[in-house]
Amino acid sequence: MGLSCNEKCNRQDCSCYADWYVVEYEPGRMRLFRKELKSRGGRSYVPMLRERRRAKANPRARRLVRSPMIDVEVMMLPGYVFVQAVDDHAMSVVQNTPGYATVLRGASEHPLRLPPLLMRILERKAGEVFDPSIGVPVFTAGEIVTLMDGPLRSYSGAVEAVNDDNLTILVEIFGRFAPVSVSSRSVVRQK
Repeated sequence: MGLSCNEKCNRQDCSCYADWYVVEYEPGRMRLFRKELKSRGGRSYVPMLRERRRAKANPRARRLVRSPMIDVEVMMLPGYVFVQAVDDHAMSVVQNTPGYATVLRGASEHPLRLPPLLMRILERKAGEVFDPSIGVPVFTAGEIVTLMDGPLRSYSGAVEAVNDDNLTILVEIFGRFAPVSVSSRSVVRQK
């Protein structure tokens, strides 16, 4: 769902002139909150990211089988929804929606308005993750990389082998080099 309307829009009553706010919803009630807000004429936005995770293993399987990697959508900011409100009346509609917990406030007691630039950056950032044209970083054998995920986070090692999206990295653990297989998205090059 795009956040802005037509680039050539100049109507003052258009939703692109409304302010965005960050709302915390009650645990487990995000879908209810968004559905109720939409039925009351409100707009909301939840930036999503795509992550690669292992599928859950079948607990009834007779033998141990390595589960495949799948793409999963996760919220960029769990527990929060961005809502758009034109005026105080629209904000009161948001606050009276089932599932509403609180609105993020600044130094004053007034709800914190988000700059339009921040919303565009969030939308672009979420869009980048879903864009299939973005390639996987290319690594070559011998490069020094740092792990960003998992139990060996912040460990450095040398790329030993490259296989599509997976890398085999030699990481020094307890004075010995151990090969670790990781996704190329979970490492960064050392400078």
